[in-house]
Amino acid sequence: NQSIIIINNNNNHNTNNKELDRNMEQRVECAITANNYGALSEIFSSSYGGLSWQSMGQGEQRTLSAYFVKAALSSPTFLPKAFSSEESLQVMKTTLGHLPPSVENAMDNELRQKMFDHLVEEEDYRSAADVLATLRMESQDTDSPYYKTPAERTDVYVKISECFLNEDDIVEAETFVTRAGSAV
Repeated sequence: NQSIIIINNNNNHNTNNKELDRNMEQRVECAITANNYGALSEIFSSSYGGLSWQSMGQGEQRTLSAYFVKAALSSPTFLPKAFSSEESLQVMKTTLGHLPPSVENAMDNELRQKMFDHLVEEEDYRSAADVLATLRMESQDTDSPYYKTPAERTDVYVKISECFLNEDDIVEAETFVTRAGSAV
């Protein structure tokens, strides 16, 4: 009898997790559709109040982050408008830091590139460099969606270096120039 109860409790727990996951995905989708950056901030905040992603396990958080990235890029109205909101930019940075090992079609890199372009346009070079520095770049597995040729990796490192030079941070710029040289 006890093993049946444990199995039922586990099934109830899994069902509750799936319902929570669906609920959170629906909340993300609604917030993106409505360009409601405050709602997104509430979902992805580190506070424990309300129904935030803190109520989810790490695996579910990673899945929800990937869902956000895909939904943000798929929405016809969310980007680039969302870049004008500090709340939305913070959500993007948070989700990009909590992803599974791979995101469909490397969409996380696409979002990073769009964020980088926006931040450079705004002349926020340090933030732009920080975002581009997190770009996933695979150098060995040519079948990986994250695969970048040596020339592509070099280009990324040079862009990061240029951003640091715009901020007069010679040490950081030099670090990425060295990486660029190592990539070829």
